[in-house]
Amino acid sequence: MERFYHEVVGPYWPPERESIENRYQDIERPSWVRQNEIPPPDLRMEANWNRHQLLGYISTWSAIEKYRSAKGTDPVQLLEESLEQCWPHATEVRLVRWPIFFIAARKS
Repeated sequence: MERFYHEVVGPYWPPERESIENRYQDIERPSWVRQNEIPPPDLRMEANWNRHQLLGYISTWSAIEKYRSAKGTDPVQLLEESLEQCWPHATEVRLVRWPIFFIAARKS
């Protein structure tokens, strides 16, 4: 997944995706936020999905559509071939997690 995300479709993410990669630390914040920032809790979304459900979600990424337009092929097929090696039974359900990033502050 890491190689696919960064190397295969990485060049096709919009520039603003970098802010998510930086956990929004590159976004200018009002001074009261900077002065009162608190560490956000470690949150993530979770889903119990089979391989097809995961690939269906990934196929909605904006980088996937840009890749398809630029190259005329579907990169999700490449990922599916890789996942078959470590997830051989497509109907097997596994826990899938995504981190959630945000900036938190207390207003004084």
